[in-house]
Amino acid sequence: MNDPILDSLNAAQRQAVTYDGRHLLVLAGPGTGKTRVITHRIAYLILRQGIDPEGILAITFTNKAALEMKTRIQAILGELPGHPWAGTFHAFSLWLLRRHWRESNLAKDFVIYDSDDQKTLMREILSTREIPSAKAGVYLDVISRLKDDLMDAKSYAIHADMSQDAYRSALAKIYLAYQEGLKARAALDFGDLLLEANLLFKQNPGLATVYQERFPLIFVDEYQDINRSQYSLIKAVAGDKGSLTCVADDDQVIYEWRNANPKYTLEFEKEFKGAGSITLDQNYRSTPNVLDAAQKLIRHNGARREKNLTAVRPAGQEPEIVTADDEKEEARLIARRVRAALDKGIAPSQIAVFYRLNAQSRHFEIEFRALAIPYRLIGAVGFYARREIKDILALARLLVNPKDEISLWRVLGNFPRFSLTRDAISRLKIWARDGRTDAWAALDAAGRGAVALSSKAQGKISRFLEAYQALVRELGARASMAKILESIARESGYLEDTEEKDRALNAWELVESGREFEEQNLAADLGGFLGHTSLLASVSADNYKSSGPPTEAVSLMTIHLAKGLEFRAVYLTGIEEGLLPFKVSKTNPGEIEEERRLFYVGMTRAKDFLVLSRARSRFLFGSQTPAPASRFLCEAGLVQGDGPDRPILRRGARIKHPFFGEGRVVALIGAGEDMKATVQFERAGTRKFLVSRAPLEIL
Repeated sequence: MNDPILDSLNAAQRQAVTYDGRHLLVLAGPGTGKTRVITHRIAYLILRQGIDPEGILAITFTNKAALEMKTRIQAILGELPGHPWAGTFHAFSLWLLRRHWRESNLAKDFVIYDSDDQKTLMREILSTREIPSAKAGVYLDVISRLKDDLMDAKSYAIHADMSQDAYRSALAKIYLAYQEGLKARAALDFGDLLLEANLLFKQNPGLATVYQERFPLIFVDEYQDINRSQYSLIKAVAGDKGSLTCVADDDQVIYEWRNANPKYTLEFEKEFKGAGSITLDQNYRSTPNVLDAAQKLIRHNGARREKNLTAVRPAGQEPEIVTADDEKEEARLIARRVRAALDKGIAPSQIAVFYRLNAQSRHFEIEFRALAIPYRLIGAVGFYARREIKDILALARLLVNPKDEISLWRVLGNFPRFSLTRDAISRLKIWARDGRTDAWAALDAAGRGAVALSSKAQGKISRFLEAYQALVRELGARASMAKILESIARESGYLEDTEEKDRALNAWELVESGREFEEQNLAADLGGFLGHTSLLASVSADNYKSSGPPTEAVSLMTIHLAKGLEFRAVYLTGIEEGLLPFKVSKTNPGEIEEERRLFYVGMTRAKDFLVLSRARSRFLFGSQTPAPASRFLCEAGLVQGDGPDRPILRRGARIKHPFFGEGRVVALIGAGEDMKATVQFERAGTRKFLVSRAPLEIL
């Protein structure tokens, strides 16, 4: 009998979808259909096993992946009463804390501070300790890692005291002050979401039991990327009786610097007794030529599970290696190849250039502009991180949470109608600090003339207080989300901004996003919308900045942002020692293994064409230095083992002849000293050579 849920699956996928054990680890290599397995397994359990969809929790890492999962599940299930809870780790934690703010000892209308808000608060803390504000990002990164490891500020302070280490003691004080600052403003940062969710269950075992019964079936995508706090949260919800299905690829762990820990994948059966393991081994994305090279590379890693991936597609073009004199010529050669690919009919959106560091993009941008190649930089500022959007949302947050002083100062510093000088804001802050009171009291004192401000500044404060009270009344009258946002946007002045039309369009787009959110969430309020936008504003591969049309542009991005994507043609650049792999410690083999996984991820994004380029010298870290070929080229079987600068002559390789110019190898006959090559030159037609004697340079 035909089954639409199972008929489109291969044998391994079908085995995973119909697995009837309690716990399951699905090892899914690149391009093997992991999302298909997750969505079809959820549909199978609901439609064929009679599982209540409301009892399923599906967790992933990015908003984009969560949306795709929801869309696919809905497409299979159709219109059924109830649906699985699907979203990111942070979204699930926020959902829990909104429901149990009392148990977590949080303010009811707590707000979420994004990276800019966090830096503003940290700079204030550092300024009182005479520490340069430029170090705010460094301290925040350390604190984020501590939270990922479930180390709260008070616990860390105890450890710091025991260690008698000066740096740890200083950090502990800053961490405590930072958390006190967040609490005073009724705010959480992203690390707090997971930390507080874990504490919620730890301190309320009965509540943990409630959610174990609510979600007896748990699915986790990209399980190889979880950190300690995410793992602990999953363990708490699963409990002793829950069923856990995780999809992972330990060969794609490239976020260890973000605290991702591959041990949770490698030790899955040890942690979850009786768990089954199924490997998806059919790759539907890449040609055998690309996949074989990638597998040769990754087998040099020790801490991994072996997977013998098989390409379903027929053989294609061999990976091409391009060698340039320096980074400028590398960009020029890549740009020419991209231009040629476009001229052959490959869509710009199906082409990507990857690099290890953002700094590498500059020369590619220059060359792409010269050849009129449309491109977009991926990973830049997203919609909710734009200044005008953050300004409008700051006043919205202040309506929901008047204690949020960072938002208050942002409004008073940025809104044209209320904009105060830095000196005026500084005077208000000093008055509040010396009087041991808050910002609102300082504004009230300014209105009475108790703070030394100009009459112009006093007038702006009066206008702000009048506008704020009007908005409070509007919120109390339960006006629609769009109406409130429009009123706030009008106060901002951006809706009527004739000089910066893009800002006006963005402001109106925010109003529309509020309308859409309210339509999709009938019980939504302004606080819920703000939580939603905070999650969307998080830094991830979801955010794009395009200098060309959004759908018809070549993508330029770091390899870290390429994970989860695929393109017909991939240009993987800067394949040199010191760059890829990046500078690694000789005493830490784990670092080189992560760099190897990063290269593997970059290679396996390619569907049809893979080009790998390097420069013989590169201007990096302030000087032009020699750049030896990366060891990874040899490990992937793409260059000879006895010399990093000797590429293997393959059919399809590009070569250069001193008289005939550049061409491509179209045929090889024989081996060793007797090998003959047929080369199709761009201008000189077809020529045949005895390889051992011909002056052929492989590009």
